[in-house]
Amino acid sequence: QKGVVRHNPAAGYVGMWGDAVVRVLGPQPGAATTAGDEVNNACLVLLVSRGENDALLTGDAEVAEQAQVMGETLPPVEVYKVPHHGGRSAYYQPFLAKVAPELSVIGVGPNSYGHPSPEVVSALSVYGKVYRTDSDGDVEVQMSDKRLYIQTGSGKSEVLELKPAGGR
Repeated sequence: QKGVVRHNPAAGYVGMWGDAVVRVLGPQPGAATTAGDEVNNACLVLLVSRGENDALLTGDAEVAEQAQVMGETLPPVEVYKVPHHGGRSAYYQPFLAKVAPELSVIGVGPNSYGHPSPEVVSALSVYGKVYRTDSDGDVEVQMSDKRLYIQTGSGKSEVLELKPAGGR
């Protein structure tokens, strides 16, 4: 009614967001209609690249969608938005090993599911820093060529020196 244009991007779509390139890695075209009860495997997965730095935003992608996305050209990333609140059902070690994030952010609040899984948090910690919105509040990340600037709602402020692209 308001003339808002709606887009349903699928894997293969590439667009710009300011000076960042946004690549849609998932879902595959038509995935939403075939996902049935597994709607988490039809969620939007974005790779946002600015210069040599990448942020991977995974929505609630579970193992099946992560396995599909691994077939794409998927680099190690500086920033990783952890899928499905850090739940065990979205933990896929081969995927995590491929993206090897320097900084992981888990969006989670009080819940009865046990999110995030201690196993997931431990696995993420092998690669780099882990922030959680339940303990850190909102997490804002800014990327420069060589650093990540992190500011949280709980008052934490940190600068992470990024590893050279070849050093990962």
